[in-house]
Amino acid sequence: MTSVLNHNNHIRNNVKTLAMACFVYITPVPWRNILCRLRKQSLITVINYHRVDNDNCDINAVSPKNFDRQMSFLKNNYTVISIKELLERMKTGCNDQRLVVITFDDGYLDNFENAAPILKKYNFPACFFISSGIVGTDKPFLHDMKRLGRKIPAMSWSHIRKLHGMGFEIGAHTINHVRLSQCDSGDLEDEIVGSKDMIEEKINAEVSYFSHPHGLLSDVSSTALSIIKKTGFLCNFSAYGGLVQPRDDVFDIKRVGIPNHESLLFFRAWVEGWRTG
Repeated sequence: MTSVLNHNNHIRNNVKTLAMACFVYITPVPWRNILCRLRKQSLITVINYHRVDNDNCDINAVSPKNFDRQMSFLKNNYTVISIKELLERMKTGCNDQRLVVITFDDGYLDNFENAAPILKKYNFPACFFISSGIVGTDKPFLHDMKRLGRKIPAMSWSHIRKLHGMGFEIGAHTINHVRLSQCDSGDLEDEIVGSKDMIEEKINAEVSYFSHPHGLLSDVSSTALSIIKKTGFLCNFSAYGGLVQPRDDVFDIKRVGIPNHESLLFFRAWVEGWRTG
């Protein structure tokens, strides 16, 4: 019985790999990218990472080895730009390059220890979205306690200032990593405005980018977006999947989460929109 199940799993994996290869190399991706480029509407992928660490128990952790291989692949196949450059492209509504933006959510210590050196190795820009009431403290992220039953170390403000000094962008991710759709108006003000004020004070620089914690479509409320705009943020990022078109709303910028996987075919398929949206 076990051998039959293993055989069936092997067949399913082979079929999935073949489907991914067709998606990336035959259709629809190659023709879609050519058509979009001719129309100056080339798609942009915003990648949403959380951790870069050898933590096999955490599905949000990409190993340093795989992260390095993914960055090398991006270097050879895409143009990686900053959020500032992304907003400039979206302002014009035109783009004829296949672009990628790299972002990190929450503010884990391994972002500084493992991700930043690899990003610098490839001279890549990236933005780190920080939950300002958790970094620099002993507080755990509640979602980590629920998922893993343990605290994962966060960065200190010294780490975040060093990231900023290295040229990386720093964004806001609320104070306490709450679901904004479940907050009343007073808490929304505190979480959104307070996170911007706190980070700006700590790094002595303006913070113009915001990403929704959890980031599902159901987590994004019109009231929260109104406060985000009023507070002076230039854009807002979600995390419910999908690729970005140059004419999209800058306050609804989609991102693609990348699971830990050794296969670069798997990585490219996700970057190109496999299982997103």
